[in-house]
Amino acid sequence: MTILAFAEHRDGKFKKSSFETIRAARTVADALHADFSALVIGSGVTALAKELGQYGAARVLVVDDPVLAAHANRA
Repeated sequence: MTILAFAEHRDGKFKKSSFETIRAARTVADALHADFSALVIGSGVTALAKELGQYGAARVLVVDDPVLAAHANRA
């Protein structure tokens, strides 16, 4: 089993709820003895993704492409 948590960001910063989601997903994964990954999607997010390790994400999947520049700005 794998737990996957999506980390939402805006204007080059993660939303507070993303850190809460990462922590909660880490707790659930540990309780279930499951693998856990975080997912970050956007443009220029590779460096930003490293911050998630501080909140329990040992593995972060990054989809970083200029085509996704408007992804975080959609309502």
